[in-house]
Amino acid sequence: MATLLVLSLLLIAGAIVGAMAMVLRTPKEGRARLDFARLAAQTFKAIGAAPLLFMGVVLATSAAPVTLVQVAATISGVASLIDIGPTLAALAAASLIMVAIQQLGHMVLVQATLDALDDRAIRPRLILARVLPLLPRGIALAILWWIAIVIGLSFFFVPGIILCCLWFVPSAVLVAERTGIFTAFARSAALTAGVRWHIFLLLCIGLVFWLVVQSMIGGIAALADGATASTIVYAALSALLGTIPPALVAATYHSLRTQKEGLGSDALEQVFA
Repeated sequence: MATLLVLSLLLIAGAIVGAMAMVLRTPKEGRARLDFARLAAQTFKAIGAAPLLFMGVVLATSAAPVTLVQVAATISGVASLIDIGPTLAALAAASLIMVAIQQLGHMVLVQATLDALDDRAIRPRLILARVLPLLPRGIALAILWWIAIVIGLSFFFVPGIILCCLWFVPSAVLVAERTGIFTAFARSAALTAGVRWHIFLLLCIGLVFWLVVQSMIGGIAALADGATASTIVYAALSALLGTIPPALVAATYHSLRTQKEGLGSDALEQVFA
C-alpha cells in the first residue's frame, strides 16, 4: 500500500512538472493559452463587481444543503426503524434538491461573472430569469459530470483528471450559449483543446491554494470567542473562498472563447452601436 502511495505521488509530481514545462514553452503562433495572472484579475474583477451577490449566493447554497442533509438524516434515522423505503426516498429527495440548489447558485454566479467581464450591469433579477429555464439541464449536466469524474478517478485517477481538464467549462457554455447538455460537453472539449496542460496546472495550483486557505480559515475561526462566533466567522470566510470557483470557470470560458473565436455578439453590438 505504501509503495502504491509513493508511486502515485511520484506520478502526480511528474505530471505537475510536465505541465509546468508545457505551459512555459513558447506557444505556436495563433494558439490559445491561459494567462494565469489575467485569469486571476478577471476572477476578482467579477467578484468585486458584486461582492454581496457572490457571498450571499454562496452562503445560501452552502447552508441550505447542510440543513437538507440534517433533515434527511433525521428522517432516515426514524424511518429506518420502520421501513427502508422512506429512508431511501428521503435521502434521494434531499440529494436531488441539494444538487439543484448548488447548481442554481453556480449558474447564477457564472452568469454574473460573464456580465461583469462583458461590462454589463449585474442585475440579480435578470440573471435569475435567464438562468432558471436552464436549471433542469444544469442539474443533469452536473450529475453526468460527477458520474464521469468519479468513474474516471476510480481508474488510478488519470482518466478522471483528463476529464476534469477536458470538461472544465461545460456549465459556462450552458449558461452563456444556452446549449443542450451534450453540446455543452462537446463545446467545452473544443474550447479547452490546446490548453489542457494549463488547466491541469491551474487545478493543481487551485487545490493547493484551497487547502492552505481553508486551513487558515479554520485557524482564524478557532480564535473567535464562543462556538457561535466561531461558526459565523468560519461560514463568512468559507463563503468568501467559495466565490472563486464559479468566477474562475466563467473567466476561463470567457478567455478561451475570446482568444479562439474573437468578440462575442454582445461585444460586436457595442462596437457598432
